[in-house]
Order: sequence, then C-alpha cells, then structure tokens
Amino acid sequence: MGKPFAPALREAVQAAMDRLSQEFPEYEFYAVLEGDKMSVSVSRDERPGEDFGLEIFVAFQSIYNQYWEPAIEELGIRCFIAPTCFGKDKLKQALRELGLMREWTNRNVTGKDRDEILMRIEGLEKGLPEAFDREDTILYVG
Repeated sequence: MGKPFAPALREAVQAAMDRLSQEFPEYEFYAVLEGDKMSVSVSRDERPGEDFGLEIFVAFQSIYNQYWEPAIEELGIRCFIAPTCFGKDKLKQALRELGLMREWTNRNVTGKDRDEILMRIEGLEKGLPEAFDREDTILYVG
C-alpha cells in the first residue's frame, strides 16, 4: 500500500477532475486516491440478463465517517446505516431520511464536501425508486 497523498496533490487531482467535468459534462469522473476509496454504496443483486448488479454510490469512507455517521446518529436515520438492507416497503422512509440528510448537510457542511454529499443524495433520490423494479427487491447498504 502506498503512502497517503499529500493535500497539495489531492487538491491538484480535484482541480483536474473539476476541469474535466466542466469540459465533458456528459460524463462522471471519479478520482480514487489511496486511503479514500468509494466504500459505501447501495447495491442490488444481479438480475438475469444483467452483466452486473445495480450500485449507487453513497460516499467515500472518509466522508461517510466524518459526516454521514454523525448525521445518522443525530437524525435517527435507519436506512443508511452501513451495513443494513431494506425493501420497497421502506422506500418512503429512505427518501424522507435523504431529505433530512440534505437539510443537515446544508446546515453543517461547507465547500467541496457539501457539494459531494448533495450530489450523492440527488443520485440516491433518483436511483432508489428505479432500483425497486420488483416487489421482492432488497437493497443492501454497505
């Protein structure tokens, strides 16, 4: 395992990612730096005919630890405790909890971290209803 990236290098990589996102808005770009991997997501088992199962990213581990965990505890969020799972019967609750997380983020987080969390919440709000393509669908958070 390599040594952690220096803050200056991390900022340079983020600046490059921002430029790419502006130049090519039709694509999503991700920089995975050692020690800061995307590790919390919502997933669904593969369906027949699918090459891979559904996965909706929630947060890098560092962002999840720093912001999601305190918000989960403070707000009483249940659907996004890692690890957990939930079915379609909890979809309204999950969407309500994402709304609470958005409000909490707007009050407690600033800068790029805030933007990243809000972007992920938006993706979850769009992706979760689409993920329940069958009544027996179970989504896994972890």
